Amino acid sequence: MIDSKYKQVEKMLSNYPNLKIKVENLKIELEQAQEIVGIRGASDNEKAGSSTYAFTSAVENEVIERERNLEKTVQTILREMLWREREIRKLENALSRLTEEEMMLIEYRYFKDRYKKEMRNSFKGHKNEGNACARSCARPEA
Repeated sequence: MIDSKYKQVEKMLSNYPNLKIKVENLKIELEQAQEIVGIRGASDNEKAGSSTYAFTSAVENEVIERERNLEKTVQTILREMLWREREIRKLENALSRLTEEEMMLIEYRYFKDRYKKEMRNSFKGHKNEGNACARSCARPEA
């Protein structure tokens, strides 16, 4: 149970920089979706509509369908963006409780790409040294 929670927290911390990038990309996608221009046209036909006085056409139906799809797309992007922003806020709230030293450790371990590999190797080395010390300290003197 504790191990799975530990892995879950590690995953959240590792994904934090990518989460922020994803939110920025979603904002760009939202801008793009909102800038889509519908079909516009002009006609010299003085008579609007058809002989049945129906004021719809294939072009109008297509524009209406695009509007509906656009609204769905925008709502989907907004939902995902808000969910990811909440995840970022939760993580930042938890990180705000850390001391400066603890925060530096987290930054180097999870956020700074150039240090990730170096710090992981360093932690592995300390972990092995700690286990060796624990084993040797636990052994009775002969």
